[in-house]
Amino acid sequence: VRTQPMTSQFSLALSYRNKGLSCLPIVPRSKQALIPWRQYQDIQPTISDYLKWFRGDTGIAILCGKVSNNLAVLDFDSIGAYFSTRSDYPLLKETYTVKSARGFHCYLFVNELPTKTLKADNIDIKASGYVLCPPSIHPTGVVYTVYKDIEILRVGSLAEVGIVGCEPPRIGAAPLA
Repeated sequence: VRTQPMTSQFSLALSYRNKGLSCLPIVPRSKQALIPWRQYQDIQPTISDYLKWFRGDTGIAILCGKVSNNLAVLDFDSIGAYFSTRSDYPLLKETYTVKSARGFHCYLFVNELPTKTLKADNIDIKASGYVLCPPSIHPTGVVYTVYKDIEILRVGSLAEVGIVGCEPPRIGAAPLA
């Protein structure tokens, strides 16, 4: 998915949709959905929904999970965590990757999708909920950008990319980006 400087939010959301990803509108410069979104965890929004939602500077989020072809997003909370994990597990170099406010998001289609968000060392594994995506703006002002513009890798399980022994996030932990 390429982002062009003068491309409308609708066109960008539609391009994500054409890649099999389900999108939500986000309040500009926030992580908050612009609409009640939980129903869209199970059903793909329509193109009519996209036309109503994606206008002006509305942010874009991608839903994780079954609705987006079993999308899991590996949310590395620091640049160092991403590069050290990537050097140990080279398959992570072979998938669509986004630069986030603090680190990176690696997108994967996973046949054996976890049923909920998990946590490993310095990585949150988002298998439900949503993540901000380019060209959304984080509340701190950082713009999400495409780091590695290639197809999203499909794997049988997260173990193929070295993700094993994960735990659900702790109650009271900070929300995921």
